Amino acid sequence: MRNTSDDRMSELVGVNFESNLLSTNILNSIDAFVFIFDIERTVPVWINQFSVKRFGYSNQDLQNVTSDEFLSLFDPKSLQLFIDRLKNLEGDEDEAKKTIYRLKGKNKEWIHMLTCSRVFQRNNNGSIKFLIGFASEVDPNELSRHSQVMKDLNSKADKYTVIDKLSPRELDVVRCIASGYTDKEISEQLGISVHTTRTHRKRIISKLGLKNSAVLIKFAVENGIV
Repeated sequence: MRNTSDDRMSELVGVNFESNLLSTNILNSIDAFVFIFDIERTVPVWINQFSVKRFGYSNQDLQNVTSDEFLSLFDPKSLQLFIDRLKNLEGDEDEAKKTIYRLKGKNKEWIHMLTCSRVFQRNNNGSIKFLIGFASEVDPNELSRHSQVMKDLNSKADKYTVIDKLSPRELDVVRCIASGYTDKEISEQLGISVHTTRTHRKRIISKLGLKNSAVLIKFAVENGIV
């Protein structure tokens, strides 16, 4: 027996879902958010049972929701991401796009969602009619931790890129400077003239974009050169 949700889905997309892999029974059995989004009205027009339970809104609620009411569920940053996504749909060529959104449920709880959406159906003129989206809930604390890890990795990568600018001889000079050697001691240690040592020091500081030798020593220690 078909239920109201089945009828609603068939009405929306004009497909017999009893013989289609995208049947509402299949979508409702998924422990993740699934939704059909109406581009022209800027509202979701169908959500699976998991979404109903987690957000607290039913498919009947969606029949009466306005675009403004739906958009008010987003936090400001997520709303801007969502608006940008809608603006750039036509250039996606039906490619799936992943984005993290933060929306408020009926009980006022914030829900963080890693969402993947793509074009589901187009109008006869080729314009986009519906998007289909799948999303999983993510822990905001984990997001923050992973974000910090990525920032640290990017920072290290930037530093290593800078270090790569130094020649093997320049690295030797940096190690000597960081060890507290004077220019004379460095010249004796490396078998080069004092003038060459001073030239290396100035060039190294310039290459790394540092202010002076004291900052260079700190840089060498922080980046494991010594």
